[in-house]
Amino acid sequence: MKFRALVVAMTAAGVLAGCALQDVGSPIYSRTGSGATTPEASAVSVTGDTYTVQPGDTLYSIATRHGCNPTELARANGITDPTLLSAGTILRLTVERTQPVSDLAVDAPATNASEVTIGTGVVASQTNTDSVNLTSGSTSTAGNQKLLGNTRLSWPVARSQILRQFTDENSKGIEIAGNMGDDVRAAAAGRVLYTGENVSGYGKLIIITHGPGAVTVYGHNSELLVKRGDNVTNGQVIAKMGNSDSDSVNLLFEVRHNDRPVNPVEYLPQ
Repeated sequence: MKFRALVVAMTAAGVLAGCALQDVGSPIYSRTGSGATTPEASAVSVTGDTYTVQPGDTLYSIATRHGCNPTELARANGITDPTLLSAGTILRLTVERTQPVSDLAVDAPATNASEVTIGTGVVASQTNTDSVNLTSGSTSTAGNQKLLGNTRLSWPVARSQILRQFTDENSKGIEIAGNMGDDVRAAAAGRVLYTGENVSGYGKLIIITHGPGAVTVYGHNSELLVKRGDNVTNGQVIAKMGNSDSDSVNLLFEVRHNDRPVNPVEYLPQ
C-alpha cells in the first residue's frame, strides 16, 4: 500500500472558537509526511487581520482556529509548501469567505476539533459534538470484542478472507476479500467526515466518525453512496466494493481510536 504524504484540509461544518468554517477547495500537499498537530487553547498573537505563527502551529490549525479555508490561506500568503511554515512568520488572515456563519451551524456549536490523518496527512477534521446521531440497528455480542469508545462495531462486509493483516508492513488496517459490487456497510452509526479519492493507496474513500476519537475508514471502493455530512446507521450500505487504487477487489478497512490506527479485528465480532 502506498503512503504518499498528502494533506487534504477538510473541515466538518460547525463553529470553532467563534469562527465560521467553510468547505475546502484544492488539496494542500505535504512532502514530509509529518502529522499535523491539534490546536490548543492558548494565547494567540493576532493584530488586525494578521497572525504571527507560534511554535507547533500548522497551516491547518491556524486556518481552523480563525475560520479560514486552509487552501485559500496558503494561496493568499504565497505558501506552496506548508511544511516550511516557521514560528514568527506573519500571515494575512484576510481570506474571502463564501458562507455566513448561520449557514454552517446546522446542529449545535462544536466544542473541540481534532484532525484525522489518513496515510501520512490530514484528510478531515473530527468535531467533538453531541449532535452526531448514534442510533443504530442491532449490535453483535462477541466474547473478546473491544468497544471503540462506547461503540460496538459490526463487520462492514460479509465476513471473508482477510487478504492483508493489520500486522503486515505499512498496514494501518485490514483488506477483506469480496466481489466487485458487494455492499459495503457502515460498521456503526455515525456521521460521514469525508468522501473522495484524493489519498494515494486508498482509492475511493469514506471516513465516518462515531463520536469523539472514534473513526472508521473504508477504502478501495468502486462506488460511493454517501456524501460528507450524511448521518448513517449501523449496517447502512455506504459504498460498493471495488479495486480502486488496489491490485485486487477488496475492502480496505481501518479503525482509528484518538487518531491512532488499531487492529480492526479486535473491534469486530469474533
